[in-house]
Amino acid sequence: YQRRVHGLTEKKDLASQTRVEEENQRRILQQERYEELEANMRRKEAIQQAKMAALLQRVKDRALVEQDAQKRYEDKIVEQVVQEHSTSKMATSLVSESSQLVEQLKALKQEQLHHAQRGEALRMLLAFNATVV
Repeated sequence: YQRRVHGLTEKKDLASQTRVEEENQRRILQQERYEELEANMRRKEAIQQAKMAALLQRVKDRALVEQDAQKRYEDKIVEQVVQEHSTSKMATSLVSESSQLVEQLKALKQEQLHHAQRGEALRMLLAFNATVV
């Protein structure tokens, strides 16, 4: 009887030990799966961060290109305004100079007319003197 009890106790102990070992094995597998999942999550997170950094760099580069284009556009507008102002100033100067030249031409024509009238008066006087003498 004692052998039987002892045998049963041994079987029980073996079964209990087997359950403990199986439980330990299950825990080890769970821990390995957890560590693998955690490593996968870290890798995915690193990939996401790298993608985000690349995207941010592209956005930054595009913003710099657009900012440069905006600056060139504004510089071109300023250059056009300066050119228009210069052209306007030149046109005003030409109009003023033209007006002065017209006035000088009128004065010269007036002087020429005056000389022509004086010359005609002198010729008439000389002709009169020639007829009187």
